[in-house]
Amino acid sequence: ILTNDSEYDSSITERAVFYFAKLALKEGDINKMNNFIASYKESSRIGDAYNQLAYYYKTNKDTLLEVNTLKKMLDEFPDSPSLLNRYAWRMTEVNKELNDALEKINTGLSLTEKTDSSYPALLDTKAEVLWKMDLFDEAIKVIDEAINIDKDSEYYNKQKKKFQESKSKIKVNSI
Repeated sequence: ILTNDSEYDSSITERAVFYFAKLALKEGDINKMNNFIASYKESSRIGDAYNQLAYYYKTNKDTLLEVNTLKKMLDEFPDSPSLLNRYAWRMTEVNKELNDALEKINTGLSLTEKTDSSYPALLDTKAEVLWKMDLFDEAIKVIDEAINIDKDSEYYNKQKKKFQESKSKIKVNSI
């Protein structure tokens, strides 16, 4: 397919290039994925390509390149609530760029209807960012919004308990 790409529909060629870029990434070769990203900017797979590359850096514990890749992805997709959410959550995991993460998740929330099924998850991410920033009262307030929307979520209630316990520890330590 790749050597006779003029014989095939461009979508078949693109799919093959992406497939081989993913295989190369598994072998530690980032060049093919970077070339895919550079060559297929309009591809429906471009978000997945950035995700694959970011995951590669994550598994290789290269947080700097992972964060940079996620930021490049957001440069391409600044209005994608799910990608903004993914970025913000990952920043809480690596404890980096928390102010930027808060800005990004706020953007994601502003782009999402409160009735959308993903809205509580975005609120959860915002609460997690606030918690990481030691803004416990704000985190509790935001997770309460998620709980009010999804009353049956055990996870959101566990999150609230985590935030409350952190707040209590700070009070105990400051006495």
